[in-house]
Amino acid sequence: MSKYPVKTQSTGFTVAIAFVLLIVLYVVLTTNVAKDLSYGAGMDEYDAGHYSKAVTDFRADVKDHPLHSLGHYYLACSLVKVKQCPAAQKEFEKAYQVELRASNPDLSFAAKCLSRSKE
Repeated sequence: MSKYPVKTQSTGFTVAIAFVLLIVLYVVLTTNVAKDLSYGAGMDEYDAGHYSKAVTDFRADVKDHPLHSLGHYYLACSLVKVKQCPAAQKEFEKAYQVELRASNPDLSFAAKCLSRSKE
């Protein structure tokens, strides 16, 4: 063991790494929070029977998160409720396609989306 402490200049490097990690954490959290906010707001509006408002919220969700199959699905369900069936059919198809491309697809959900797209 050395009698003298080893002096390093890693303090600046450590601060820089911590700063980068904080930025990454902020981006991840805000992205997930935004996803949860628009999707959650859409679900609240859908459950309350405010389908036009739900359409707006779910459109925001799928715009920001095009690979969110549930967002597409509930956008489609909301569009059905406001009598926009051709648009709903397209969203059911998108939900189906997105779900099939997922890393661990729920095949029963995908089949439900496909079935609804053909109604």
